[in-house]
Amino acid sequence: MTDDVDIRSGGPVAVDTDSLRHVAGVLTALAARLGEAAGVLGAAGDASLAAGLWVPSPQASAQRAEDVADDLARGLRTLAEVYELAEQQALVSLGGERAPGSLQMLLAARRLQATPDVSAAATRLATAWVQSRHGEIERQMQGAAGMPGPVGPLGPVGPALTTLTAAVRAVHLGIIPADAPPLRPIGAAASVIELSRHQASGPEAAPTSLVDIIDRMPGRDGNDEARVRVEEYRFASGESQFVVYIDGTRKLIDADEPWDMGSNLQLYFGEESSSYVAVERALAAAGAVSGDRLHIVGYSQGGMIAAHLARQGGFDVATQIGIASPVQPVLSGDTFTVGLRHTDDPVAALSVGGIPGVSGARDSFVVERVADPTPNWSDVTFSVHGLAEYRETAALADASGDPRVAALRDHLAPLAGAAMVTSTVYGAHRTAPPERRRRGSGGE
Repeated sequence: MTDDVDIRSGGPVAVDTDSLRHVAGVLTALAARLGEAAGVLGAAGDASLAAGLWVPSPQASAQRAEDVADDLARGLRTLAEVYELAEQQALVSLGGERAPGSLQMLLAARRLQATPDVSAAATRLATAWVQSRHGEIERQMQGAAGMPGPVGPLGPVGPALTTLTAAVRAVHLGIIPADAPPLRPIGAAASVIELSRHQASGPEAAPTSLVDIIDRMPGRDGNDEARVRVEEYRFASGESQFVVYIDGTRKLIDADEPWDMGSNLQLYFGEESSSYVAVERALAAAGAVSGDRLHIVGYSQGGMIAAHLARQGGFDVATQIGIASPVQPVLSGDTFTVGLRHTDDPVAALSVGGIPGVSGARDSFVVERVADPTPNWSDVTFSVHGLAEYRETAALADASGDPRVAALRDHLAPLAGAAMVTSTVYGAHRTAPPERRRRGSGGE
């Protein structure tokens, strides 16, 4: 395992370009003050010499500091231009001929305005990101194909998976554009059953970190029937906010299990699944209605549900967190988005690296890590996709000191002021629960 974690705003964009320009402005102002100080120091030195008193003058040091501050400011502004141009180039590269004409025109205008050095740097950055989105997983699979011994069984799988990743890049299904249509209704049915409910109060009742969020995922307490957890935060004002935690795939194929591979395929190809319907029913059962403020967390298949729920659920979505999600949605600036993905996770690879730019609010971010750089037997079981491994990644992000992670904590902090928190865990069925079927009740 590796402890190297990469926290970025999205795709090739490592930092918020507005922040770069803000720091550049601060440095420019500082340079101006240093220039003024150098002038004052020079005048003081001249006066000292005229009075017959020679003292070492710090004027030269102030001028050097002014030059350094000016150089740094120019460098940061150039870096912001490079990131923005690279983001637009990558977006156009991903969309090809389908890329919006307005974006292509904006890119052309930016290229005309950019210096040759900025344009060349942006092209290198965009090209490297577009071409390397599956680089780590392909490296491991190709390495496994040529290695004898314990990874031998991966040999036939490696070339097939690299072909699959190339196909995934070609169809662009891992990105849900802002103008994408809602999930297509196909008559999916589901019912939910309450498994447990408890109430709490006080600051400890609210999540305060990424690790805390993962620890609240359904099933982390050992209940194998749990699929959805809904927390209602009721404030003294009477307002309520909700947090929903959505599980990942549980079975390959099961007629009664909403969280199976069939639902995975439906969601990835834009169809409404029984698991999505189950989450809607769980929220309704917990008392959430259209327009309520909602924070959504989803793991794996739950990440796809979270992405679509944030776009079409009718809620005021404040937060959307996808853990090992096969997709990344483009959301509005009102939603704080977080993505956790391992670059050697075959499931997360279906998101083709996500979007090149920032999705959601300004402080939104993506956390990436190579969970296990060495090909081995555990790759057969997709161990790097496990929630326990993602918890380790979350812990590294929490401890990183990155200001965007701190911004997420600040964003969630108001939940700790709730007067009462009700946490309800739900199981789900594609049809009615068994005891209801025995009484002759049909599915919802």
